[in-house]
This record gives sequence, C-alpha cells and structure tokens, in this order.
Amino acid sequence: MQASAQRLFAYGTLMFAPVMQAVCGGGPPAPPLPARLHGYQRYRVAGEVYPAIIAAAGAVVEGVLYGPIGRACWARLDAFETDRYVRTQVTVDHAQDHTLTAWTYVLAPTQRSCLSNAVWSPEEFAVRHLAAYLGDRYTP
Repeated sequence: MQASAQRLFAYGTLMFAPVMQAVCGGGPPAPPLPARLHGYQRYRVAGEVYPAIIAAAGAVVEGVLYGPIGRACWARLDAFETDRYVRTQVTVDHAQDHTLTAWTYVLAPTQRSCLSNAVWSPEEFAVRHLAAYLGDRYTP
C-alpha cells in the first residue's frame, strides 16, 4: 500500500469515533477530517442500520478521512467490512480545493441486490441506532 493512500474515507458507521475505535482496537489513528467523495451514492443496506456506496454519476457522499492507518487496523477493517465490500482507492476532497487519495469500502457488484432505495442518514443513525449498534457488536 502506498504511503499516500494509507487513509480511510469512512462514510457510514466508521464515521463515528466509538465504532472506529472498537473496530481498530483502540483510538483512531488521528482525529478525522471532514471529506467528500464525488461520483458515489450512499444507500441503506436492506434490513440493516448501516450503508453501502455504489458509483453514481453526479452524486456526492459526505464522510470523514482517517489516517494514517496501520496494518493491524487495516486487517481489522477488512474483516469488519466482510466480502460484501471491496476496498477501493478513491480521490476525496477534504478541504476547499484540496484532494487526497484514500481507500474506502464500496459495495461488491455481486451484493447490489442487498441495497434498499433509502438514502442512509448519519444523523438518524447517531440518534436512533449508534448505542445499540455498539452494544450489539462490542460488548466486553
């Protein structure tokens, strides 16, 4: 993995520091920066509280940028995302007219049928699902 691409663009549950900390087994590598990914749309996965993204011309996904990410954290992220997603290198905007290369998890083409038509809302997830999501997956 190139040094310039050791960043993660998170657009779903990993946007939330407690989830990122639980998945990576500690604190995030650095405080996340707001970021945008052009050319993708975020939808809720049917029957779940988390999203997936797919390519969509003209669409924009708001998220956060973490980095640098170490090897151990990448291994845990890959396991967390399962084979439902494909780690994909993308270019994101993280400041006015500033772009960086990062990795993100895009829905695998074979999983497209699992998407709902509902656009996923980070605000709704934070209010309605975050506490239960963490409790269901990361209780000691």
